[in-house]
This record gives sequence, structure tokens and C-alpha cells, in this order.
Amino acid sequence: MLALTVTVSLLIGVAIFFVTPLVVTTTLFGVEQQPVWFNLIAGGIRIALLLAYLSAISMIKDIKRLFEYHGAEHKAVFAFELGEELEISAAARQSRFHPRCGTSFLLIVMFVAIILFSILDAILIRWLGEIDVVTRLVTHLPLIPVVGGVSYEFIKASAKRSNTAIGRFVVAPGLWLQKITTREPDEKQLEVALVALRCALGEDYTMGLQTEVHVAEEISLN
Repeated sequence: MLALTVTVSLLIGVAIFFVTPLVVTTTLFGVEQQPVWFNLIAGGIRIALLLAYLSAISMIKDIKRLFEYHGAEHKAVFAFELGEELEISAAARQSRFHPRCGTSFLLIVMFVAIILFSILDAILIRWLGEIDVVTRLVTHLPLIPVVGGVSYEFIKASAKRSNTAIGRFVVAPGLWLQKITTREPDEKQLEVALVALRCALGEDYTMGLQTEVHVAEEISLN
């Protein structure tokens, strides 16, 4: 069931965020043989769909709570990276916006896709003379893992330079997007994030009986 759920979710994600922009751009815009313009428009549609999706789910009560835990996760990681004690008071002082967040990664994937697919389409048009939506689907979809790999390396490199002017410029869109996907957590949520981080680090995760009970309750809820 887990494998089926993951497979179906991936297929839906690919259909919405990769297939739909190609079909819409082909149908509504006359730029099929202009690789840069085609992929700029398709990329714009892709980003608009992502923003609409995140904004819509952020209104759901359970998702709001999930985004609070997302903020707690970032605060806990920041505390660890700064060498602070993994305590609530230290984590609470940190920002909920992190340059290596998965949300930022998704946005970078969108921009990298525009660049790589524009280059690919230009090569295909030069080779084949012209291309259609079927050719794009056949050639673009297998390259999604490549886009993801390039995006991963890019976000790692940009995060390391996030204190420079260029680095801040590069990571800024992802941080803005995190205003949707993270919320300020409460102390109990920070406790859960810190316990999880301690477990990941192989450290003693006991932070008091009350915390352990609360963690068990949250796992049960989620």
C-alpha cells in the first residue's frame, strides 16, 4: 500500500507540474518552435500551479499544524548548525526560514527545468527541424531526475554562500516561499523537533517524561 501510494502520488505530481504546463503552453500559445519562450511560459505556469497548490493546502487545519512543525524543524536545525544546545530556548531564537529547505528546492527545480529544457529543445529543433508536445513529453520526462540532481547540487552550493550578497539574492525566492510552508511553532512542537534531531544524531533523546508522552501523542495523531 505504501509503494502504491508513493507511485500514485508521483504520477499525479508529474501530471500536474510537468505534463499540464507543456500541454497548456502548446495549446494556448504559438511558441512551440521557440525553445526559450516556450519553456519560460511553461515554467511560469508550473510555478503558478505550485503557488496555487501550496496556498490552497495552507488553509487546511491539519496542514497549518504540519507547517508549524516544519518551522520547528528549521529552528532545531539552525540551533544545531550554530553549535547551540539543543534546548527549546535556543531553538526558539532561530529563524523558521532555512536556505536548504525542501520548499526552496522545489522552486529551484522549476527554474533549472526552464534552463535545461530550453537547451534540450534547441538541440532537438536543430536536429529534427521541429518538435511537438509528444516529443517534449518523451524527452523531458526522463530528464526529471537529472533536473532534480542539478537542483540539489545548486541548493547546496547556494546555501553555503547564503551570507554573501549573491547568495542572499539566489536563496531569497525560496525563503519567500517558506512564508507559506512554515509557521511559528509552539514550545511543544519545538520539543518534538529537538527530540527528532537528537534521535537522528544518535544522542540521548530523553527530555522529560512529559515530552515523551507528547511525542507519542503527536506520532499517533499524524
